[in-house]
Amino acid sequence: MPCPTKGCLPSGSLLLPGSDALSCFIEEFDAWNGNVTYAGDQFLDRLEKFRNATRPSSVIGMRTDWTKTIGLVGGKVKYVQVRAKMSLKQQRGTNIKGPILKQLMSFIDEEKSRAPAALQE
Repeated sequence: MPCPTKGCLPSGSLLLPGSDALSCFIEEFDAWNGNVTYAGDQFLDRLEKFRNATRPSSVIGMRTDWTKTIGLVGGKVKYVQVRAKMSLKQQRGTNIKGPILKQLMSFIDEEKSRAPAALQE
């Protein structure tokens, strides 16, 4: 994820380098499903099975399972979490963090736009 702002230097990326810098359930869910797409109750059933049967390939922030990453509440997806190791160093001022936050929000909006309509709320 390119990031041209000062706070992303020297890497020029929002994320730290490495395959373990991002933990997104949907990519692992798709692979687990053999890239078959499901909708409605079938999707929820498969997602619940995935959530209970697998573990994230990248553990970030001590999250060793999907229970707090995929929020199934009352038979519905209420929230999801994408965990990442960011390149921004701690204790930076708002003049450094502000442009990075804009980059991050743009990325989130782009990702949300690709999600199913029910998850875009």
